[in-house]
Amino acid sequence: MAGLAGRGWLLFMRVRGRRSGAVREVPLSYLVDEGAVWVMAGFGPGTQWYRNLLADPTVDLVLPGRTRRCIAEEVRDPETRRRMMPKLLRATGAPGYMSGCDPWHASVDEILSVTASVPLLRLEPVGDALVAGPDDPGGLGWVWRQVFVLAATAWTARHLWRLAAHLARRP
Repeated sequence: MAGLAGRGWLLFMRVRGRRSGAVREVPLSYLVDEGAVWVMAGFGPGTQWYRNLLADPTVDLVLPGRTRRCIAEEVRDPETRRRMMPKLLRATGAPGYMSGCDPWHASVDEILSVTASVPLLRLEPVGDALVAGPDDPGGLGWVWRQVFVLAATAWTARHLWRLAAHLARRP
């Protein structure tokens, strides 16, 4: 369900519509840090799912291998934004570059400048704190999958090569 998008990963956030009451799933790039999940409303305060969160901050997150209920809180504290926004932009992969700067080479001040109007949200889990897993941004779960794909590709290529050689020897 969650997948790799560039260098970033996705979660699905189930949020209730403020007028319809319908539950919708929103795919978002994210970061797990400080026991919570961090996301941003990249299209600003007019983003519909963000407006829905203001009306009902209780959401369900579908993360790799787990689903968690969380309470959303907008983070406006300048020091927290200074600490978390660069980490989040770097964790998001391609969406981080769409912010208007290169999150890997821009200074913290540049990142904060281009994201000044972007709501930052902390999704605090109900119950135990969240810990980043191997399939979350920064995790190494992709390594074993790549090793498996390379091994399967090598095995298949070897057997196809042998089959082609066998068929070439036939009269």
